[in-house]
Amino acid sequence: LAVGTMALTLGDYKEAQPWLEKLLHLRQKETTETVELAHIQNELANLYRQQGKYEEAEPLYKRSLEILRSTFPNGHPNIDIIESNYDSMKQEMQSNQ
Repeated sequence: LAVGTMALTLGDYKEAQPWLEKLLHLRQKETTETVELAHIQNELANLYRQQGKYEEAEPLYKRSLEILRSTFPNGHPNIDIIESNYDSMKQEMQSNQ
């Protein structure tokens, strides 16, 4: 996750995407949906969003939020962050129409 996140932070989408996609694929094989899976989905959604791939990003944001809301029913700061990311993406989508 660290390599993919660092590449994303540096704006190296070509480097970040395969790392995050592979990690997501591995975590999705696990029987339990974890906070780490939610984090990976959010990072990959952010990458897709920055590339303008909104259709790919949206389900990842939604699933990430579902996992975190289930794990933290009383709320958590990461939920707010992902909601903000998702809302920003929806605004970008509307402005691009």
